Amino acid sequence: MDQLSRKNVIRTVSIIIPTHNRIDKLSITLESYLKQSNLLEVLIIDDASTDNTEEYFSNLENPKIQYIRNTKRLGAALSKWIGVQKSQGEYILFGEDDLYLSQNYIETLLREMTVEDADLIGGRIIYLDNEEMEEDAITRNNFNPKKLYDKYFNHKFNSKPLNNEEVIFLHGIYLVRNSIIKNVGIDANYGGNGWREETDPQITAKAQGYKIVFTPFTICFHLPRGQNLGGQHTFNRWVYEYWVYKNNLYFLKKHFKYLKQIGFIRYNPTIDNIIYISLRLYENYILKIAHKIKRLLK
Repeated sequence: MDQLSRKNVIRTVSIIIPTHNRIDKLSITLESYLKQSNLLEVLIIDDASTDNTEEYFSNLENPKIQYIRNTKRLGAALSKWIGVQKSQGEYILFGEDDLYLSQNYIETLLREMTVEDADLIGGRIIYLDNEEMEEDAITRNNFNPKKLYDKYFNHKFNSKPLNNEEVIFLHGIYLVRNSIIKNVGIDANYGGNGWREETDPQITAKAQGYKIVFTPFTICFHLPRGQNLGGQHTFNRWVYEYWVYKNNLYFLKKHFKYLKQIGFIRYNPTIDNIIYISLRLYENYILKIAHKIKRLLK
């Protein structure tokens, strides 16, 4: 099918949103998903929440919402996979309960996916500061980076390059053809905080020859960090870092052949993981502590 023909076909999209104990956030962000074009359904996968998530959806009458409740905690990855298996749309967009979409997010992704003949595509993701307006957040993040990401998967998908760029991975809010994600699968072996579970199927897809594109022409907005309680954000800081270490090592071992081929692994998974964790702890903790001490001594 050529590009002109594709534009004239209504392509249906299933949105999958896993959630756990964050109905206060999801009740705010849900409307942005329901307003998207080409929407067939929104699948809410409730990962055994103990707040009033179940009650909220039992009282919500919307034919496009499918509410599915896990009887026990299964984690974000397996919850997403349940949603994939239940989905009926030609395409799937993965969403998050503490993130909302700009009005044209899916429409733009579908358009640019056609233009680029891409298999997976995602737009910009901007993290709002407390009490920050969207316009101010966009202005703050309107810079053109030299590189969108490095070999440690630190990315700048908040930025605004001039054009679409082919990439090897995206953030978690991406659009993919249903048949592709069902073929690639979602690995539920990422424990704890689920670190790298979003990147894993993208790397699998890339290694299989699928084309992944980042487009700067649409945006999704993450709620301020201070508002993100529940879900994956309830971990003690050091427990969180333990799972970063463990999951990243699993990720590097699993994708060693491809990551070595593209230069993302220099030595071996164990050594590269130690280097990654050391840099992460230095940047996220030691440097911040040093800055605080410097301010106190002034």
